[in-house]
Amino acid sequence: MLGRVFRRAGVVGAGTALGQGAILVATPFLARQYSPAEFGVLALFMTVSNISTALACFRYDQAFPSAPDRDLRGLARVCAAACLVSALIAACIALSVPRLVPLASRTAAGFWTRPLAIATCVLSAGIYQATGALLLRRGAYRCVALMRAGQGVAFAVLAFVPATGLVWAHVLSFLVCGIFIVMTIDREADGTGQPLETALHYADLPKLSLPGAALDVVGYSLCTWIVVAAFGQSAGGEMSQVQRLIGAPLMLVSLSLGQIMLRESAELRSRIPELRRLLHRLLLILIAAACVGFVVLYLIGQPLIALVLGPAWSIDRGFVLAVSTAVFVRACVSPLSSALISLRRFDLALAWQVTYFVSAVLTFSFAAKLLTFGQFVVFYAAHECLLYGVYMAVIDKSVRD
Repeated sequence: MLGRVFRRAGVVGAGTALGQGAILVATPFLARQYSPAEFGVLALFMTVSNISTALACFRYDQAFPSAPDRDLRGLARVCAAACLVSALIAACIALSVPRLVPLASRTAAGFWTRPLAIATCVLSAGIYQATGALLLRRGAYRCVALMRAGQGVAFAVLAFVPATGLVWAHVLSFLVCGIFIVMTIDREADGTGQPLETALHYADLPKLSLPGAALDVVGYSLCTWIVVAAFGQSAGGEMSQVQRLIGAPLMLVSLSLGQIMLRESAELRSRIPELRRLLHRLLLILIAAACVGFVVLYLIGQPLIALVLGPAWSIDRGFVLAVSTAVFVRACVSPLSSALISLRRFDLALAWQVTYFVSAVLTFSFAAKLLTFGQFVVFYAAHECLLYGVYMAVIDKSVRD
C-alpha cells in the first residue's frame, strides 16, 4: 500500500519537480532582474492563488475522489461555475479596497489592472485545482504531472518578459494550462452533468468544509500580509523567496502526497486500522526527510541561498533555519489532513482551523509590533510547530474514534 502511494505521488511529484525546477533555475536571474519589493508583491498574489485553489470551487472539487462516474460531469460544471462566481467576488473586493493588493512598479496601466489580475488569478487557479482533482479521480497521474510542470515552466518563461512582470507571469501561468484543462474536463467527465442537481447533492461539502478551509488558508496567508504591512514589501519578498527555495523539495513531495492521500484515504475509510498505519508510516518518512533537509540547511543553506539570490538580498543562517522549520512542519502534517475530509470529520478540522486562525490573528499582529523582522520569523516558526503539532494530534484522533 505504501509503495503504491509513493509510486502515484512520484509521478505527480515528477511533474511538480519539473515545474519547480524551472522556477529555481530562473530564480538567480529573476532575483537580479526584480527587486525584493517586487517579489513581495508576488508573495501577496501567491496568497491569492493559494486561497483560490482551496476555496474557488466552493470545495466541490473535494468530491471527485469518491464520486461515482455519473456525477463527474456535473461536478466539473459546478466547479467551473463556482470559480467564475469567486472571480467576480474577488474583482468586486479589489475595486472596493484599492490598496488591498498593490501591483509592482513594472506593471502598466490599462489592461494590467488590479481587479483583472486578481479575478483572472482566482478563476484560473480554481479551475486548475478542479481539473487536477478530476484527473486524479480518473487515475490520470501523468496528466496531472504535465499540468504541474506546465505551470512552473510557464511562470519561469513569462517572468523574463519585462512587460509581463512577476505578478502577471504568476497569474498567466495557470491560464496557460487552462486551454488543456477545459478540454480535459469536457473529454474526461462522464454523466448527464446537471449542475444544480449535482450541487444540491453534494451541498454538505461547501456547507461543512468551506468555513474551515477558509479559516485555514486565510490564517496561513495572514503571516505574509502582516509581514508586508509591518516590515515592508522587501521583507515579504525575502521571506517568500526563502520559503520557496528551501521548501521546494519537501513541499513538492507534500503537495503530491496530499492529492494522492485524498484518494487513498477515500478508498480506506472503511478500513480504519489500515488507514491509521498508512498515516503513521508516512509521517515518520516525512519527518526523516525534514530532519535531513534541516541538517543540510544548517551546514550550507545560508551561503547557497545568498549565492542564488545575489547581494541585494539580506539573508542570514538564523533566518533560513527559522523559515525552514515553519515550512517543514507544515509539509509533514498537511498531506495527512486529507484523512479528515475522507472520513467526513469536518468538526475536528474546523475546531483546529478556528484555533489556528484566531491564534494567527492575535499573536502575529501583536508580535509584529514588538519584535524585529528576524525575531518575528523565529516566533512564527515556534507558532507553526505548536499549532501543527496539535493538528497532527487531531488527525490521529480521527483515525482512532
